[in-house]
Amino acid sequence: MVRPGPGPRPPVVARGGIRAGHGRSGRRGSGHRGLRRDARDTRIRPPRGDAQAAPPPSRSSQGVRRPPDGGDAHGGDAPGRTRRLNLLGSGRTADVYALDGRRVLRRYRDGGDVTREAATMAYVHALGFPAPAVHSATGPDLVMERLDGPILREAVSAHGHDAAEAGRVLADLHTRLHALPARSGHPDERVLHLDLHPENVVLTDRGPVLIDWTNAADGPADLDVALSAVILAQVAVNPAHAFATVAEAMLAAFLPAAGGRPLRMLERAVARRGADPTMTPAELGLLDAAAARVTALPS
Repeated sequence: MVRPGPGPRPPVVARGGIRAGHGRSGRRGSGHRGLRRDARDTRIRPPRGDAQAAPPPSRSSQGVRRPPDGGDAHGGDAPGRTRRLNLLGSGRTADVYALDGRRVLRRYRDGGDVTREAATMAYVHALGFPAPAVHSATGPDLVMERLDGPILREAVSAHGHDAAEAGRVLADLHTRLHALPARSGHPDERVLHLDLHPENVVLTDRGPVLIDWTNAADGPADLDVALSAVILAQVAVNPAHAFATVAEAMLAAFLPAAGGRPLRMLERAVARRGADPTMTPAELGLLDAAAARVTALPS
């Protein structure tokens, strides 16, 4: 069981999955334009000044939405004993609680087993890929590293950072992930995230970190790229979505930078997205138009 530590620092919470038709406001007035890059590599960094500005509206809580009125829950740390945990946010399937300044607990509301997801995160983290460090995984509870920084979507939509550059960040994460050998050992497979989009990337001091590994599996790299393209396109084709224009620019930069032959996996990616039980009817209704948009773009 997990034991809460000292009080948490001001949290920011990221959502897992772009919902068509649901905008999100972000911190304004930071005055920063452009994503800072580390001199030693090409990873995007959050601007240094952000750390001195007002608290940003989102800190990664590993793929959840902040509850409107806060909240808490009980987490046991010994038989017969419980301690109250501070709720940071809630997503489509899970809630995230602060344990202390270094760790969060993500708990699936309907039970389940996080062992497979945690094993993938630990595997890629050990190979140097930017994923949260895993502390423990038991049943529906995953205790992992707490991340500081805005999610990529908000860095673009709220802070005026370059959308095309953000699209290339997504492509770079795909390239780095697909350079890792599959856990299966199959030579034609790679580690796939299968939910890599701007709300699952946190811009930390050490660079972009990829969160929410629920869907991760081994498979063809082109499927992972195609699925990210479909997710972006679902937003881009919805003129009512506040993020549509930004998503279009990100998509146009993402596909050429990602490389490979993702169009050969487009039908499979659309089918996978359509089978996602968390998709709303409105989101499902955008899939055909999203596929057409991806097909029309150069890759």
